[in-house]
Amino acid sequence: MNTIITENDESQWSDETGVAYHFPKRYAKLLPVGARLIYYKGKVRNKVYSATRLSDAPHYFATAVVSRIIADPKSDKGDLYANISEYKQFQVPVLAKQDGVYLEVIPKSRELNYWRDGVRVVDKVVFDSIIQLAGTINDAVEEVDGLLDLDPPPGCSTPDRALRTGYSIKRDARVRQYVVKKANGKCEYCGELGFGMLNGGFYLEAHHIIQLANQGRDNVQNVIALCANHHRQAHYGLQAEELELEFVRIVNRRNENHGA
Repeated sequence: MNTIITENDESQWSDETGVAYHFPKRYAKLLPVGARLIYYKGKVRNKVYSATRLSDAPHYFATAVVSRIIADPKSDKGDLYANISEYKQFQVPVLAKQDGVYLEVIPKSRELNYWRDGVRVVDKVVFDSIIQLAGTINDAVEEVDGLLDLDPPPGCSTPDRALRTGYSIKRDARVRQYVVKKANGKCEYCGELGFGMLNGGFYLEAHHIIQLANQGRDNVQNVIALCANHHRQAHYGLQAEELELEFVRIVNRRNENHGA
């Protein structure tokens, strides 16, 4: 079973990150021994917790496995503890919303209250896509053997979509890796180095100028490497439209110079 578990900054539950997860019995069937877990945090409500989180935005931050279920001896309601094993925290957050689309598929009937559930079973495609994104982000500047010796990957003008209960847009990881690697650690908009990472590289994010949800192309002509600050501004800033126009100009110049 593939399960998302929510860990709140402030809670009545006695969670211990990576060790134990405290939950009501109504979630017992969603957390069997052996269940694969991804940890999730919602939007920060109190900035005092910002320093202990990977992001103030809703995000996924770790994987784990349920190794044992035990009863809470202090509960008269049947509350339980899941013992956690194989806990692995992501180096950087995987935001719950990517290019304007939630990674989790929200049924129409649950649009108003989906996020109230602290424990959510997701299908393998969603679960694995979150893990894949974590790996792509963590290895954002990792060399892809032989990739830069080839022509830019063609990508696709109409990215494939995998049918679940809704549509999940498939991204070509080679496009992201190529663009970020070509940027050599520097934001293509401001020219500043991304922050230093544990692997010795500099953190950048690949941004689709025209979002895939808006029929944007998944190829190097529509992707720019940005520092985390300008990537967030591109999605949520007051000057998002002006940035989009400038990104187009930058990418056009880059592709002309590189012959893409």
